[in-house]
Amino acid sequence: MARQLKRLTTRTVTALAKIGRHADGGNLYLTISKTDSGLSKRWTFMFALAGKQREAGFGSASIVTLAEAREKAAEYRSMLAKGIDPLSAKQAAREAAAARRTFGQCADELIKSKRREWRSEKHAGQWRKTVTEYCGPIWDVPVDAIDTQAILSILQPIWETILETASRLRGRIEAVLDYGKAHGLRSGENPAAWRGHLSLILPRRQKLSKGHHAALPYRDVPTFVGKLREQEAIQTLALEFCILTAARSGEVLGARWDEFDLEGKVWVIRASRMKAALSIGFRCLRVRSKSPNAWPRSGAGILSFLANAAGSRSVTHPCGGFVPMPEQCTGSGHRFAIGAAKKPISREN
Repeated sequence: MARQLKRLTTRTVTALAKIGRHADGGNLYLTISKTDSGLSKRWTFMFALAGKQREAGFGSASIVTLAEAREKAAEYRSMLAKGIDPLSAKQAAREAAAARRTFGQCADELIKSKRREWRSEKHAGQWRKTVTEYCGPIWDVPVDAIDTQAILSILQPIWETILETASRLRGRIEAVLDYGKAHGLRSGENPAAWRGHLSLILPRRQKLSKGHHAALPYRDVPTFVGKLREQEAIQTLALEFCILTAARSGEVLGARWDEFDLEGKVWVIRASRMKAALSIGFRCLRVRSKSPNAWPRSGAGILSFLANAAGSRSVTHPCGGFVPMPEQCTGSGHRFAIGAAKKPISREN
């Protein structure tokens, strides 16, 4: 048996030039053929199964060494001894590998499926940026092969240094793995889950680690608004309107004329512009100021002022109400204009 196996040597593999098959033993052959560029040497495994002669290729002899070819041949002989067709097994393995979607593929699919649900392209961009920037080590890994150690290798380096990003990243990895499980691509517990799993491994984040933002005492608001009205800039109107309605800055800056009932002094923001995706109405309130001046003193007054400056109360503009004008930007920040006015509005308008 020893003479039947390992007939070839590395030197003979290099020196052989005779066209045809050269047996190494155990069904392994060095096959030499002539091509336009010279001689081609490749490894083949010859076997018979169900009365048919079959041939499997192991690759070029210039890439696959003699030792590697022998190892592969031993694997194929073992499968044949068990009644397994090596070629069928190889094809099945390829199909299984193709069916094992990677973490990156699942992330792309999840982002695509959720894009309509997310209210802004910015959020979708942030979602994708987070997972692509930090999940490189697992991006091409089959989603069913990702375990706790793989998750920790991503989270631990940033868990106590980039707190908010690390927390969001964990949640997004968990969502991608849940997506894979929902589509039958993985099973078992989610290794990125916090409760009952990572909460026992990673330190809990401290709430408000940077503290609250500085806030103005409510008793000082009238004095502040009085000083605000002394400024001849449209952004002060936007800020005052934000204070009077207690709305978010994004809701104010994206306001449209058709959202306002000037006679009823009510502002109704459509659900698509609200963070909670619920339509809500604001009463345009008044605030008492300690600084008498000619600026409007209620949310409704501000709107009337802007509507008159724009020339019509019924004008709508695709960009909305208080709109940042990039061409008007200064080093200190944006100036804002009502969409229909097409220019910054100041006190003199």
